[in-house]
Amino acid sequence: MNQCKVGAHRRHDMSDHIWSLLEPRLPGRKGSWGGIAPDNRLFINAAF
Repeated sequence: MNQCKVGAHRRHDMSDHIWSLLEPRLPGRKGSWGGIAPDNRLFINAAF
């Protein structure tokens, strides 16, 4: 079972401000070429 609360931030999670700057530049979003990623933010936080 997932113990994380929605909106909770872990140590390396990016802030909403940084995400708002990064999100429009990532592939996998609606309207961009290719498939649509289920959750780019989750993927990026996992990479950090």
